[in-house]
Amino acid sequence: MTSNGIQAVSSIVDAYPKRHAAVLPLELQEEIIDELSTDIKNLKKCSFVCKRWRSRTHFHAFSSIRLQHTSVETFSSFRDIPFSFFTIYPRARRICIVGSHQHHDVMSWNSSQVEALARALQGLRDVGNASVLVLENLNWDALAGSPIPSLMLSLDSVSSLELSCVTFPRHSQFAELVAGFTALRHVVFQDIEFGDPQPVLERLLADKIMMDDEKSALSLRGAGSFLRKSLHWACHSPKSGDALTATIGAHVSRYTDPSAILRSLGSSLNYLEIVSLADISSDTIISTVDLSSNTSLRRLSLSSPFRVLSLIPWLNHVLLRISSPCLRVLDIAFAASRQFHLDEPFLKYLDKVLSSPQFAELQLIQLIVVNGRLYPELRLGMDSCVRSAMPSWDRKGVLRVSFV
Repeated sequence: MTSNGIQAVSSIVDAYPKRHAAVLPLELQEEIIDELSTDIKNLKKCSFVCKRWRSRTHFHAFSSIRLQHTSVETFSSFRDIPFSFFTIYPRARRICIVGSHQHHDVMSWNSSQVEALARALQGLRDVGNASVLVLENLNWDALAGSPIPSLMLSLDSVSSLELSCVTFPRHSQFAELVAGFTALRHVVFQDIEFGDPQPVLERLLADKIMMDDEKSALSLRGAGSFLRKSLHWACHSPKSGDALTATIGAHVSRYTDPSAILRSLGSSLNYLEIVSLADISSDTIISTVDLSSNTSLRRLSLSSPFRVLSLIPWLNHVLLRISSPCLRVLDIAFAASRQFHLDEPFLKYLDKVLSSPQFAELQLIQLIVVNGRLYPELRLGMDSCVRSAMPSWDRKGVLRVSFV
């Protein structure tokens, strides 16, 4: 566009009625931005004409806010600038507070950064639009004695809470935090640690049963002498956090017995994933998991990507402990093998195990071959071996062999 064109656009802007500014074609708005933004004198006109474009852009750009100790002071300063405050704060829906990756380092937040975080949370509370609160890589000691915990709980609009790699010196601090949210619909707990000895909550398991409208998914991943736990929980109707903590207690900690959280989730557990990686020291723990309470399990994923199928020591134990009569999907992932025919006896045994009544509702049995970069004829041979060893499931059309 020539200089005459710029002047023409500028005159159009001056004459354009305010009530029509929102219906300018987006392509024209973008072109006006390109032409007028080169001169600071045109900034006001550019901003006015492109109000719709700006509003849409800011809605997406600021819907998720990530507050780290390196950026929180800058974000907090926006609260004192009217244009920035009303542009950014009301649009924030997901608030993520992130500590150091070395989350055991209590000094990752200094006093001025904690103060800035408090100011930012106050601004977000005043607006009242945040629906998701995420805490990552945090040591609760870094926030102890500050107004941060109470400000978090003052976010009344929060319905989703996610805690990942968070260390609490005492379990009671975790319980108080979660219990402070009274309208939760979705929760994620992953790699939670407690500094004090775990309270005994077994007595709660006998009489505390999750409501029918609650659904949960649990991932147990081998990590040496313990299993890392990742819990996803959802509820159709809002629920107070204290009821949830009373149910699962301290069992979300990586160091607790995995069977305890399985029993506490009970019939609310719909999806379970168990993963054993190269370190075999977690095999013994996996072999002891108790699934007798999980009567509504619909999908089960079992993975040991570094071992061939017949050499996964805990696989048979887990399958024999299934008590859910409504299991629909079974995934089993294992390492590729050029001598897969040696696993045929185990496949025939697996076919026999899956003939039990608790597997009668299976709609998909998926055997996933990991690192299966094999020649086409080897893949075809593995597929043929599986189908010949499990003919009844093959005839039902629910058997699938995948290579990843």
